[in-house]
Amino acid sequence: MSTVIPIFKKGTRTLCVNHRGASLLAVAAKVLSGLILRRLTEHRERQIRENQAGFRLARGCIDHIFTLRQILEQRHCFQQPTMVVFLDLKAAFDSVDRQALWQCLWSKGVPHKFLTLIKALYANSRGRVHVYGKLSPEFTTSSGVRQGCPLSPFLFNFVIDTIMEDSLPASNARGVEVVHGPSLTDIEYADDIALLGSDPVVMQTILTNLNKSASRFGMRFTLAKCKVLLQDWMGSNSHIAHSWQRLGDFQT
Repeated sequence: MSTVIPIFKKGTRTLCVNHRGASLLAVAAKVLSGLILRRLTEHRERQIRENQAGFRLARGCIDHIFTLRQILEQRHCFQQPTMVVFLDLKAAFDSVDRQALWQCLWSKGVPHKFLTLIKALYANSRGRVHVYGKLSPEFTTSSGVRQGCPLSPFLFNFVIDTIMEDSLPASNARGVEVVHGPSLTDIEYADDIALLGSDPVVMQTILTNLNKSASRFGMRFTLAKCKVLLQDWMGSNSHIAHSWQRLGDFQT
């Protein structure tokens, strides 16, 4: 049983979508989650994509800000066209399909005994909302990972990694090259994704495949938060669409 505390983000307070639900878990459940996390962190760090900076030791948003700025500055010096597509998943933590998550953990080599424990933590999940000093009736949850649980960010990174690994090779993603070094196709901070490229056709293919892969996990993108940044872009063929809606863009 978890107690969900709605935390206001921004906008109209009376709309549920403008609140983030933080789950208060039983102490025993949090202790067990912490122990599982400690046992699996080393296993996960050996596998996780370097493109992901979210929920990792000694990594943060500032690292990706520096990386992106260096890419844009250096490519601008050589007048190389650059396209950056910023994507955001809608209610990402709350939307993850748990059956797809278990399959993802198994495919990533999470030991069976730990996978069984994680499944047990989510079996017959029930919750209630605490608001205005009152508790709502109990309800069951069948999707998502709990916000407030030590394991949730760890589990979520498995999902994002799988989505990117499924989508990029299938799209023939080439990314951008910086000073004759290796190409970089994307950077992520949790569910915030920045795709890098110079070919709008390839970028459109990546978006289509990302949408399909995210749908497999029960997730979809927030179109209002998805934007395209164009730098040193001379051509007119820059329109990128997602789910048959054009993403807003701006040029530098």
